[in-house]
Amino acid sequence: MPAAGKTRITMFLDDFILQHFKALSESTGKGYQTLINEALAAVAAADERPLSASLVRRIVREEITRRANTRGR
Repeated sequence: MPAAGKTRITMFLDDFILQHFKALSESTGKGYQTLINEALAAVAAADERPLSASLVRRIVREEITRRANTRGR
């Protein structure tokens, strides 16, 4: 049974996006889908514009860059 307030969807992600979040999942112990959802939720909270496919791609790429830059410090 799905969690309340959640909807199952099918979407296409760039391969490197999925690889990044799966690797992050292994290092954090959180599920990769949870991590993607958290990244999108953080941006949605800061930006009230509707989430289009292009905006989702931009958000995920920015999150990958942010996390990569944080690890490099």
